[in-house]
Amino acid sequence: IQEQQSVSKQPDGGFVRYSWPKLESSTPVPKISYVREIPGWGWTIGAGLYLDTVEKTIEKSKDTLKKQLIKKSIISICVLIGFIGVIWFWAKRVADKTHETIETFEKSFKNAATAFVTIPADDMQFSELSRIAKSANKMIAVQKKTEKSLRESEKMYRALVESIPDTVMRFDREGRHLFVS
Repeated sequence: IQEQQSVSKQPDGGFVRYSWPKLESSTPVPKISYVREIPGWGWTIGAGLYLDTVEKTIEKSKDTLKKQLIKKSIISICVLIGFIGVIWFWAKRVADKTHETIETFEKSFKNAATAFVTIPADDMQFSELSRIAKSANKMIAVQKKTEKSLRESEKMYRALVESIPDTVMRFDREGRHLFVS
């Protein structure tokens, strides 16, 4: 009591730790109280808590928080697994589409290289493949134009050689016969 009175005289009061029996028991239990003096009256007022009650409340809150943490952790893990599943599904789908597009492009490119068939550039899903297809199509167009010019030149050459009354012969450097009109 003397300690309570001493602490209560401080300007803002203060806390005091001591042991005091509960109402239902005669055994002293640790307690903490806040005490303050009412100026001018000489009265000391205070409010206290038994520490075992606080510890039980803290332990109960601790258990509740632990259960909530476990529950939220399980929910978070489930959501994470869901996100991973969605991302995996999406990535697999993109990879399959990419593989399919590249295979189609490869077949078209092989066909273009052997049969001079243009590649459908606008059908390509990737701009990079579309640009490559357009470049390949330009090369095919140049190749076709070159071959056409060559055929026309050869046709004109034949007509010229066949219209000459003299015999025209052609040999290679080793003297082998290549052409006779």
